[in-house]
Amino acid sequence: MRNRSYIRNFEEESRRAQEIRETFTDRPASKVQLMRWKWPASIQEVGQCIAVMYSSDKWHKPGEVEDYKHVAEDEQLLFVKPGFLVDEDGSELGLVGPMTDLNGEMPQSIAVLAPIIGIQMRLYAGKGKGHYLPNNGNLYQVNIPKATLGAAVHPDTGEKFLLIYSPTEVLCLITGSSLDVLHDGIVG
Repeated sequence: MRNRSYIRNFEEESRRAQEIRETFTDRPASKVQLMRWKWPASIQEVGQCIAVMYSSDKWHKPGEVEDYKHVAEDEQLLFVKPGFLVDEDGSELGLVGPMTDLNGEMPQSIAVLAPIIGIQMRLYAGKGKGHYLPNNGNLYQVNIPKATLGAAVHPDTGEKFLLIYSPTEVLCLITGSSLDVLHDGIVG
């Protein structure tokens, strides 16, 4: 039996990203922006994303910005780049949760949605390889200055996910089985 090969359709991937952007802002995309970062080799699943806060001029005239808060309607997992979440003094938090390799295919085109204000999350607790989500409390907010909220479609699974990135690196990913970007904004 011969191995099959395939050619990835980057044009289709770019079109999907543009559609997400245009749906989110309710207007045609005005430019293509090159990303100056590469996907990290691995990220850590650290808990659940409870809310995403961002500023956008969607549904308004360009430049007429309003702040929004999307509260998760379903379970959304939060993955972060090692070293992203730090204490007030800059020391790394003792985060628990599994590492996930991103050595597979990741999107080459993303939809730029809006400047990010921050996220609210519940972090896993535990020690070693055992981790769990506490029943109550454990709610944190992280303000993320000078970063952007984006969305993409995973080339293998077809699922949409959110990403938060700076000009030089991906900071975190948010996934969920019902997560989507529609004309109403972020849903799921």
